[in-house]
Amino acid sequence: MVAFLKKYNPISVSIYLLLRLLKKIRGFHENYRIYAPNFTSKRDLLLWRLSVLNPLINYDVNFRKKIFSEVPIDVFIPVSIKDIHHLTQVINGINKFVKHPINKIFVAANPEQSILNICNSLKLSFIDEKTVLGYDKTMIKYIVNGIDRSGWLFQQLLKLGADKVVEMDNLLVIDADTIFIKPKVFFHNRKVILDHSTERHMPYHITYKKILHHETTSLLSFITHYMMFNKEFLNNLKTKIEIIHKKSWDQAILENVDYNDESGFSEYELYGNYLLNSEKTKIKREYCFNATSFHDANNSFTKTVSIHSYAQI
Repeated sequence: MVAFLKKYNPISVSIYLLLRLLKKIRGFHENYRIYAPNFTSKRDLLLWRLSVLNPLINYDVNFRKKIFSEVPIDVFIPVSIKDIHHLTQVINGINKFVKHPINKIFVAANPEQSILNICNSLKLSFIDEKTVLGYDKTMIKYIVNGIDRSGWLFQQLLKLGADKVVEMDNLLVIDADTIFIKPKVFFHNRKVILDHSTERHMPYHITYKKILHHETTSLLSFITHYMMFNKEFLNNLKTKIEIIHKKSWDQAILENVDYNDESGFSEYELYGNYLLNSEKTKIKREYCFNATSFHDANNSFTKTVSIHSYAQI
């Protein structure tokens, strides 16, 4: 402690000690990381506010007790055959922890019998993925360093086209490898909650600019492996893309993806940055607290676990 006091200025020390007291009062897990902010960096300050301060002062809605939203939603999950090992866990996590009235859970996939069996057993609404956009992944040619990324890109377009098939005005899109493990709401005081992570992949932002003709504005990433879409906002985004490029929104995206990079586009960065630019007063920002394994989630603050297939190779 003496070495700590000597190393940092008095303001940082005072903030750290206050945070440590709040952590103890709130009963946060010992692994919950606290630190004094870097006031010279806007990005670091925003990250500190969302991931350290707000949960401690109860401003992060999803750290409160007995949360619930009355906003009805649909859920939309694109699924491929490699995802079926975790699909039941994903669905159970949604049903247990997403604290909204859920109308239907839609699964968009190729009609493989194993996927159909899971949909039947869990009472999910199956959609043949070819009917969402009128084509499937075979219409996309995206191979980098011998790795076929066509299906990965196709699933992103499926999410952006999900408003065509769901029934509610608000739809939760989620990757088929991401599991909620903590109660979660996506609306508060008539604002949609958008979560952030620290990921920063420049091709996403370059592609965004090519699509919408302006820079991304978020200092943090919207890559959290799930997002709440609103039909009106999503339609406005796609209409804007079509006006700019004078062609269908999905064709415009396909023509502007960075095909030299294994991850040349992100639907989450597209929608999140669009909302931050055009509907800023209608969103509330929080931190995702995502883990990549259940072992890493052995605490009281992790919100989701994403078991990526590429991480298991």
